[in-house]
Amino acid sequence: MVAYGSGRLTADRMGSYDNPFPTEVGLFRLAGSHIVVDITMSFFQLARSHVEGFSIYGDRRSLEWSGRPDEPMRLFEFEPGGPVHPRSGQRGWRTKETVLEPPDFADRLPAELPLNGLAAAQIVDLLGNPPAGAHAGSNRLLVTGAAGVVGGYVTTLAQDRGWQVTGLARAQDEEFVRSLGADLTTDAEPGWDAVADCAALKEQSLALVRDGGMFIGVRPNDVPPEERGITVGAVVTEPDGARLAELLARAASGELPARIHAVVPLDQVADAHRAMAKGGVRGRYVLKP
Repeated sequence: MVAYGSGRLTADRMGSYDNPFPTEVGLFRLAGSHIVVDITMSFFQLARSHVEGFSIYGDRRSLEWSGRPDEPMRLFEFEPGGPVHPRSGQRGWRTKETVLEPPDFADRLPAELPLNGLAAAQIVDLLGNPPAGAHAGSNRLLVTGAAGVVGGYVTTLAQDRGWQVTGLARAQDEEFVRSLGADLTTDAEPGWDAVADCAALKEQSLALVRDGGMFIGVRPNDVPPEERGITVGAVVTEPDGARLAELLARAASGELPARIHAVVPLDQVADAHRAMAKGGVRGRYVLKP
């Protein structure tokens, strides 16, 4: 991935957002592919508001979408039935254009799913299945920050592997955490078989793990040292197209819940950015063009 910033914010805005660029562009090379994807984010202080869109071109089908609310998505298909070629006498191909009305998954597919969803899935991979053998039945997993984005995904996905999950979160987040199928604690005691430290509490979370248990953090450059026979690790999120496709499908079906704070139009991006920077927001903003 390579990221570039463009333009320059005024001094007052630069100080408020700790970011000098009104527009940022990220280039991503897909793993195992020659395809490069670009993502542009434009916030404010621009002569033209940002419009998101994408195009996909193939030899038989192509798809175009400008992202503008007044311009629909169009599918172009190459099919038999064109005019007869004057020299060969063979009937050619024609292009069929279809206007599509895609389903609106804005409240279920937040933009953070590719990064945070993959991070959560790979945290669960590091946890593996609950330990067997001498610790058969030891499957108590504590997820710190269970009401957050990564923590919420870990809370859901870890249950697929057989973990009995308890989320560490505030009392006001009880309804959300329990809706994920987990128990809730607001003040965890030591003795957990494993801790997924999504809140990055580090040593505080390590102290909650039983002797010989497991600790998985989210900051690979800042993990606490091993002690008491505890396995200590941290996630380093890697691209995984197949896993991402699975996560997106589960989110679209509603099987993988996403915590959405609000769905707002694109012209309110500055307000959403200010609210996130202030802190205290539960979930994520979804911006709709």
